[in-house]
Amino acid sequence: MKENIEKFPKIKAFLWTLESRGIVGKKYNKSTAQLCLKWCLQNNVIPLPKSQNEERMKQNLDLFQFNISAEGRKNKREEMRLSDENIMLLSAGELNSNKNHQIVIRAIKELNNKNIRYYICGQGPLQEKYIEMIKELGLEEQVFLLGFRTDIKELCQAADIYMFPSLREGLPVALMEAMASGLPSIVSDTRGNRDLVNEQVGLVVKPLDVKEWTEALDKMCKCNREEFSQKSRNRIEGFSKKVVNTKMKKIYVKISNI
Repeated sequence: MKENIEKFPKIKAFLWTLESRGIVGKKYNKSTAQLCLKWCLQNNVIPLPKSQNEERMKQNLDLFQFNISAEGRKNKREEMRLSDENIMLLSAGELNSNKNHQIVIRAIKELNNKNIRYYICGQGPLQEKYIEMIKELGLEEQVFLLGFRTDIKELCQAADIYMFPSLREGLPVALMEAMASGLPSIVSDTRGNRDLVNEQVGLVVKPLDVKEWTEALDKMCKCNREEFSQKSRNRIEGFSKKVVNTKMKKIYVKISNI
């Protein structure tokens, strides 16, 4: 019965995965778990926990679909009417307080670099507030709310720097996509972001410190950003679909013999 599983936390976790997908019912035991594991291994099935964000995860687990293309970059920047001098900043995330886009907007005002263009992809409850903030700060020609977008890959190719100022994160898929596209990033010092970004691929700053964001943005605008490109892709390789599946399979092989 189910209480037998309490002695085997790894099998319990695996069964929770199977239960979340309807593969097993509410009642199971250790033998059931081992049979399920062996079947998965024999059929090369690597089940992952069911997510509320299921469709997005299916699309983005294979991070290296985000290829770097000079022609794609040129075409997208032309579409967006960006000159070679323009520095395109990009963020993707809901317009809410947790995503904290306002800190980047304020840093742009402080820096006063007229070549910067900041594009925010997403919708949310703070949209009207951000529209008013952009007007009050006189940034109508520098900060743009793009709403819901289906061309994130192309926007990443066009961008120069990825901005990720969230107050809280798990393991952020949007940031992983940007890194897979070879973008350097400026991120908030929170869990998840710290796991992905180090000094070789970007800058980590305090979430609510406008001065730090301004200084980090100034530094990133002036540096040779091309040096970050391959390093960002190398850094994120450990989170690619192929690598994750290989690691998960090793775990399942190990616990199937418990």
